[in-house]
Amino acid sequence: MVGFAINRVKFSVTPLVFLAFLIPSLASAAEPKDHDGWNYRFTPYLWGANLTANLPGQDSSPVPFYKLLDDLAMGFMGEFEARKDVWTFNVDTIYMDVKDTVTESVNLPELGPVDLGVTGDLKGLVVTPTVGYVIAESDQARVELLGGVRYLDLSLKANLSADGMVLLNGKESRSDWDGVIGARATVFLNDKWYMPLYGDVGTGDSDLTWQLGAGIGYRFNKVNVTLAYRYLKYEFDSGSDAILDNLTMKGPALGVSFYF
Repeated sequence: MVGFAINRVKFSVTPLVFLAFLIPSLASAAEPKDHDGWNYRFTPYLWGANLTANLPGQDSSPVPFYKLLDDLAMGFMGEFEARKDVWTFNVDTIYMDVKDTVTESVNLPELGPVDLGVTGDLKGLVVTPTVGYVIAESDQARVELLGGVRYLDLSLKANLSADGMVLLNGKESRSDWDGVIGARATVFLNDKWYMPLYGDVGTGDSDLTWQLGAGIGYRFNKVNVTLAYRYLKYEFDSGSDAILDNLTMKGPALGVSFYF
């Protein structure tokens, strides 16, 4: 029944929560090259992605980024990294709370015009810890391999009403664990400018997830700014209880890295 209510309004609420999903930060900056001890980095970031989220057996049009922001109630995107010698320990945490109400007038047989309303409350949490190992490093570039896990928790509450009278309340949720492997590289153009490159692929509770990204960054003293473009593809189990069939996100990402 919840699925019917959401589908009736063309699933205008659910894609919003996925702005938060599966974003290990591409705002990887040119870190200080002092390997005598630990180096730490914190990066708040924003991914201005257009999003396409398809229900099982259906195709949807991309949802632009400005629409996603309209319905955002609360959100956080941040990455913390600790680096020592050739090892990197990274945790990426994203939380989103998206709320929206959609009303649509329909003409029902024998009842005439009826105002149908759907109120949705979607919460999403993704935590992605990874471990990286530098396999090559010079004054021109650094390349590292990485592996880890990605945890996704999604809940959707929906309320369907007709002419102000509540017809149903419902909730759907899912939790996914996926193993991911990938590589990250930084090309140093000069003392200030650099290019971050990123790619990963994973599977587990989901059928497949992969992403690619590239960008340009500028290093100040202890603050770096990175602008990148990212493409993310996510394929879910298409069983009868699936909330989504697949997900595509693409667009620019902006990150500001603080070192200490």
